[in-house]
Order: sequence, then C-alpha cells, then structure tokens
Amino acid sequence: MIAPVIEKEAEWTARKEQAEIESKRVLAKVFEDRQFVIAMYENLKEWRFRKDFHSYGFSIGGPYNRWLVSIQNKRGSTASWDIEPALRSLVFVGMTWMQNEGKETEVARDYRNDLEKIIESWR
Repeated sequence: MIAPVIEKEAEWTARKEQAEIESKRVLAKVFEDRQFVIAMYENLKEWRFRKDFHSYGFSIGGPYNRWLVSIQNKRGSTASWDIEPALRSLVFVGMTWMQNEGKETEVARDYRNDLEKIIESWR
C-alpha cells in the first residue's frame, strides 16, 4: 500500500520540477522578447529623421529591411500576450515615420503612445 503512494509522490515531484523548468524557460523568453521590442524601438527613434530611411524605407536589399524582417519573424512566436501589440505598433510607427519624413500622424502618435505605455509597464 505504501509503494503506490511513494510512486505517486515521486511522479508529482518530477512534474513539479518539470513545471519549474518550463516556467523559467518561459520567463527567459518573455524577457528576451521584451528586450527585442525595446531595441527595435530604439532603432526606429534613431532613424526617424534620416533621409536614407525615408528614401529606402524597408525595401528588400535596403539597409533597413532586416529590421522589418526581424519583426515579421518574431510575430507569432512570442511568449507574452503584450508582445504582439507592441510589434504591430512598431511596424505602424516605422511605416508612418518612413513615409512622412519623420512626421507623425495622429494615428501614429496613438500607436507610439500605446507602445511606450507597454514598454513602461515592463520596467
């Protein structure tokens, strides 16, 4: 009678340890995803008023295309619910700044504000 109890306890302990490992993995992925968003936003702010950014944009073969491809590759593979809206905001703001020579439309300002609120909530 004691053997089944010990087996169950060992099984429960193994599951608990596995859950802790998975939890740590997910937390590390969330941190990595958030750092990615912050870095991509810093890139955008740096490029905002550059004439070559406005000329090339995110065109294939252009110097800024890797940025957009990186974001597209990240979408759908994030570990936290708040990463996807941040990625959408990044692309929208980037496209707007690129097309309007760094000027910001009202809608882009709203997206930028949302993005900044998300980033601030991570600190």
